[in-house]
Amino acid sequence: MRALLPLVLLAGCATASQPAENTVSFRCERGTLLSVTFFEGHAMLSANGEAPVRLEAQPAASGFAYGSPRHSIRGKGTELSYAFARMAPEACTEIND
Repeated sequence: MRALLPLVLLAGCATASQPAENTVSFRCERGTLLSVTFFEGHAMLSANGEAPVRLEAQPAASGFAYGSPRHSIRGKGTELSYAFARMAPEACTEIND
């Protein structure tokens, strides 16, 4: 049993360090700062430095769309629309850090 413990720990580390496909920062019209890391089939969204939230990929006619019960992003190229809870969506533009 003790011999298996290091193997289990190594396996856990291998999946936790999966490389991100792409991380992009956005500034929105009401001052919200977003950091979005895009993965295969989902994205991780952090708004104003808060803890990241997982957004699942959603069908989009063109561009991209991701959402959770409280957050959603839709966009194309360097522009996106961000909605939180019941607030009206705000337009966001990619920024270079």
